[in-house]
Amino acid sequence: MKSTTVLKALVAVAVVLMAVSAYAASSITLLQPATVNGKQLSPGEYNLKVSGSGANAEITFYKGKTAVASAKGKFEERPTTSRYDGVVGSQNSDGTQTIKEVQFRDKKQVLVLEGGDAMASSENSAGKQ
Repeated sequence: MKSTTVLKALVAVAVVLMAVSAYAASSITLLQPATVNGKQLSPGEYNLKVSGSGANAEITFYKGKTAVASAKGKFEERPTTSRYDGVVGSQNSDGTQTIKEVQFRDKKQVLVLEGGDAMASSENSAGKQ
């Protein structure tokens, strides 16, 4: 009886870890400069690492092995899956882009960054891979 309880607990932990690891490491190519949480990112390749889940997620953008920006956010469900790892941004009055949402290839869930209104009408695709 006790071994069955332990086995169920281990299976539950494994399922949670697999769900988190599905978003744990992705990469994107920014095609133009973009801002994340006040940090300016130059065009180029970035590795993304997500920690947490639900409304308590955090994403970190890496250039090589160096963390260059991070932001808190929450996962939201979309009606269709994303075809790419990518970002959705909005254009600021000075012409720069601010990243509002991170999309993950073959997933319906997206990570909406704090302060980001990802469904705004001024959305632009700031990068994809």
